[in-house]
Amino acid sequence: MKQLLFLLLTALISSSAIAQQLIWSEDFEGTISPTWSLNTTDSNSTPVNAGENEWVINNEYNGPTIPIIVPNTPTQPASFNGGPTSTYMHISSAAARGGGQPQNAHYSFLFPTLNEKYFTKMASGISTANYISVYFKFHFLNMADGPAGTSGQLYYSTNGGTAWIPVKNYTNVGAWTVDSIYNPAFDNQNDLRFAFRFENPYSGNPPSFSVDELSVIGTPSSIPVVDFSASPISICEGSCVNFTDLTMFFPTSWEWTFSGADSASSTRQNPTNICYQTSGTYDVKLKTTNSVGEDSTLKVAYITVNDCNTPPAANFKVSRRVICAGDTVSFTDLSTDFPGEWLWFFPGSDSANSTLQNPENIQYSTPGRYEVTLIVRNIGGSDSKTIQNYIEVQDCVLPIPVFKTNDANDSICINTCVTIKYDTDSGDIDRVNTFEWFFFGIDTTRLDTSIYDLNNLVFNRNQHTVCYSKEGRYKVRLVVSNQFGVEVKNEYNFITVGGPPAVKILDSTVYETYKGNDIFVRGEGTGDLFYWGYKDGKDGNGNDIFRYESGENVLPRDTSYVLIYDWTKKETEIRTHGDRWFYLLNENGYGCRSFDSLYVNVINEFYVGVADIFSPNSDGYNDRLRVHGNGIAKINFSIFDRYGGKVYETESVEEAIEKGWDGTKEESDLNPGVFVYVVKVTLLDGTFREMVGNVTLVR
Repeated sequence: MKQLLFLLLTALISSSAIAQQLIWSEDFEGTISPTWSLNTTDSNSTPVNAGENEWVINNEYNGPTIPIIVPNTPTQPASFNGGPTSTYMHISSAAARGGGQPQNAHYSFLFPTLNEKYFTKMASGISTANYISVYFKFHFLNMADGPAGTSGQLYYSTNGGTAWIPVKNYTNVGAWTVDSIYNPAFDNQNDLRFAFRFENPYSGNPPSFSVDELSVIGTPSSIPVVDFSASPISICEGSCVNFTDLTMFFPTSWEWTFSGADSASSTRQNPTNICYQTSGTYDVKLKTTNSVGEDSTLKVAYITVNDCNTPPAANFKVSRRVICAGDTVSFTDLSTDFPGEWLWFFPGSDSANSTLQNPENIQYSTPGRYEVTLIVRNIGGSDSKTIQNYIEVQDCVLPIPVFKTNDANDSICINTCVTIKYDTDSGDIDRVNTFEWFFFGIDTTRLDTSIYDLNNLVFNRNQHTVCYSKEGRYKVRLVVSNQFGVEVKNEYNFITVGGPPAVKILDSTVYETYKGNDIFVRGEGTGDLFYWGYKDGKDGNGNDIFRYESGENVLPRDTSYVLIYDWTKKETEIRTHGDRWFYLLNENGYGCRSFDSLYVNVINEFYVGVADIFSPNSDGYNDRLRVHGNGIAKINFSIFDRYGGKVYETESVEEAIEKGWDGTKEESDLNPGVFVYVVKVTLLDGTFREMVGNVTLVR
């Protein structure tokens, strides 16, 4: 019994091995099919960063000639397609190559803590329908030398790439290695896809994950279902027939039998030039096999061989007799008694003649009336037929469906209207008899009810004004007609409706400054155009008057106004002599505008002061001697020792206030003691002040 089971098992394994067939393969040579979507992420991964690792397809095995600290990727074995120069798919980094590393190295020095999970995915699927025992085979290489977690990974999907299921991790494999993955989920799928992911949570720069020579292999799950076709199936004596196999379920061998033919049999999948010499009707049989079994079918009296010694009688018809210039027509042979040759003449057409039985797409470009001639022939003789004035070509000019907006602007702001009209610059409105417009996404509540019946909207004029109350991109369709026909134009995403921009002044809502001081105001917005303005009182109705201008220095430089150095930038400078509201207007490409405001409160009090002790001991407290004050336009800040020697001096307002003296002279620390400071300032209001005092340095 055990021996019997063993024999049965051996037979099954042997049968399975014989049954395996190649379903799909990819060697990355030439045209890649299906295409691969490189450098994508899943929902749990960070985006791909510029300069970091990326999937590429090339044959870059070696790095620069300069010394490197990691090995190059080994070239592929000679058995690979193309040998050492074979193209393959692998991880590469421009940052690594720029840093003198191999062309195929990965790299994470720029982002050492970044958890990269970069996919390369099949963009289209493989059908394994009617296959079982399907497995995925590929060659791979992974030379990651970093800590655990750096690896290549294999995934698959059976639902069009919506969900990806992990299969296996690959790491620390320094030579090209083949792996075969079997999974019952691969069987009988209409859309089977594979993906590779490179995961790198650490820095490093070794040659990394590479794949090549991919294939999907399986076993047919059913015996063949035979079917075939032939062309033609009705011939004259001495003519030949071509046969096409239509068998389902992946046959591997074919046995044809042709009764009455010169070739009685064939083992080709699609036999050609099977010739018959004697009139009659003849059977055709096809038997096919695969690893599962066999099937056959017999088509009785399938091929008809005619005695064509009787001369044919020529006859024909055309798809349309009256056409417009530039149109095409097709001709159909109606001749009897089995013609074997055809010769057509089409005077006046772009095609002078044809030898096809049924010529198609014969074009006539010039108005007029034209004859057609057909000559047919078989071994019994020939015949011809000519029909005068058979084709009538008219000078038809169809209307041209073209349109545009009234101001040539197809991007508008939400809750605004736009006029869409027939484009007389590109079309001929005189050739249009009727207009029919279709507007999508418009606000019908804002239509002019004196023109439109809201229960039966008919847009039948050459232009219309329509309004949009929702953001989006909307289609416009125009149908025009005249006596010669109808033409249609669909302009998808013709009207773009956008919302208002987001705008913000990047300062507190109340900004305090000192009289005569220049303040720097900054703004940001999602629109492209920026304008600064100010509130200038109220109108007769009590509404705020908002003023804004374009251009530079639009206001006079005097004490009663505000000076704005450039009104059209996100950042500008203001000198104010009184409290005032300022506004930032932001406008985007849709014509939408938004505002933000800033109130400037002017303080007229100025002061200047210096501390009498400081301790430059680098503890972060009172380490520097600074000038304290506001409204300072110019300064001279000097420090003297007890002998009158100058140890420090600056004329920079910023340095005196922000940095000050650190207790050194010529970068050497001075001993503790008493020093004399002298501060000379010119304030923003033009007044001059001088202060002299003692300061104690302690350590």
